[in-house]
Amino acid sequence: MWDLLKQYISNELLSNKGVNWSGFGVFSFEVDQRDDAGIHGKKILRKPIFFLADDFSKCYGYHCPKLANTIPSHKLNYASLIPGVGYNRETTASVLKEVIRCIGVELVESKSKMVNELDCGVCKLVFEGNNCTPIWDTDFLKRIHENDEHLYVRIVSYLRYRILVLRTLRMEFTMKQGELETF
Repeated sequence: MWDLLKQYISNELLSNKGVNWSGFGVFSFEVDQRDDAGIHGKKILRKPIFFLADDFSKCYGYHCPKLANTIPSHKLNYASLIPGVGYNRETTASVLKEVIRCIGVELVESKSKMVNELDCGVCKLVFEGNNCTPIWDTDFLKRIHENDEHLYVRIVSYLRYRILVLRTLRMEFTMKQGELETF
C-alpha cells in the first residue's frame, strides 16, 4: 500500500494538484509569479513543499513551517488506491490512519536517534530534533521543471497565436471599413 500511496502523491503533484493526507501532512507547491518581459505576462514558478498536519505536529511534537502562497490541495482519494490493494474505501482509510499512527510512534520512540527519514517517493522527510524537513528527489524536481517548461511553452505559443488571430481580424475589419467608406 505504501508504494501505491507514493505513486498517487507523485502523480497528483505532476498533475499540478496538491494532496492533503489528513492527519499527516500536505504535499503541494509554493507558487511564485514573476514578470516575463518578453511575453507580456507572468511566468509561474512552482516549488514543491510539504508541511505536517497540525494534528500530527501536536500529537508527536514535530514542526514543519507552513507557507501561505500554495496551490489548493485536495484530500487524499482513498478510492483511487482500492484497485491496487483490494480493500474497500473504509478499510483503506483505516489502514492509512494506522500507518500515520505507526509513523508517529516510531518517530517518538526513536527520537534519541539524531536523524530519522521517511521515504515518500517524491521526497524524503527528514525528522531531526523537533523539525521535519523535506528533501526532494532530484528526478522528481527535473520532471516538475520539464512540466513547467512544457506548460510555459504551450501558453506562450497559444498567446502568440491569439495575438496573430487578433491582428488578422483587426486587419480584415480595417479593410472592410475601407471598402465601406469608398462605397
